[in-house]
Amino acid sequence: MKVLRTDRGGEYTSNAFFEFCKTQKIKHQLTASYSPQQNDIPQRKNRTIVEMARSMLNYRHLPKIFWAEAIFCAACILNMRPTISVPNMTPEEEWSGQKPDVAALRVFRCVANFHVPVEKRKKFDVKGEKCIFIGYSDRTKGYKLFKQLQVQFLSVAMSSSLNMNHGNGRNQKKMQLGFPIDGTAEQGDHQSHDTLQNSSNNSSSSHIDASLSPRNTSACPGQAVVTRTSSQARVLSARLQDYVMTSADDVSNEKLVNFSLFTDCDPFHFVEAS
Repeated sequence: MKVLRTDRGGEYTSNAFFEFCKTQKIKHQLTASYSPQQNDIPQRKNRTIVEMARSMLNYRHLPKIFWAEAIFCAACILNMRPTISVPNMTPEEEWSGQKPDVAALRVFRCVANFHVPVEKRKKFDVKGEKCIFIGYSDRTKGYKLFKQLQVQFLSVAMSSSLNMNHGNGRNQKKMQLGFPIDGTAEQGDHQSHDTLQNSSNNSSSSHIDASLSPRNTSACPGQAVVTRTSSQARVLSARLQDYVMTSADDVSNEKLVNFSLFTDCDPFHFVEAS
């Protein structure tokens, strides 16, 4: 190499780089300040590589932290494809004198099954692990794979408010339900649904049993009705504190029965419907 023309980036204007060019007897030329068009060929190639890497990341839905792997993978592909700058051969063949092995190319971010060597596993450990391909290694004859060790589910909170007017009072009930956006949580939703349904059924049964106590029944006509009143104060169960408890007489109220017609949206869960 006799002459090297670069822009005025910090990696090219350091004293260490100047000394390296001097010892190698390379003439170092710099473009004018803020004039990248004077170094058009490298700048155009840099843009080509960056555009390829951006497209690979966006199309394969990878975060930007993999930009270095995408850049290196794009450069490998460009070195193994024909170009008008090197007639009838690829850049890699012009550099090394050997035709590149295109059979080693793989699709960026494809699923790769990694075989765990026997030295790296115990007797009952799995022999293979599922990873994703993120590029080629420049230090050994192999591929670069990525294994996600921790999976994080993003949860969103659904809030539902239930407003009810009863007489002069106003009771309001609010619930917040969280669920993962991943479809694998469907089984957990069913279990929560069954738990909530059983809890609601138990509370309804307790309420009905209390309302059907023999306070208005008599053994014979004409006898006085004896009402048994417990001296122990009844404490509402903790699991029923989020529910609006009504008596059997209130159910006959038309406003209370039809209040669900004025809700803003359809219920998503059993608790909202109840």
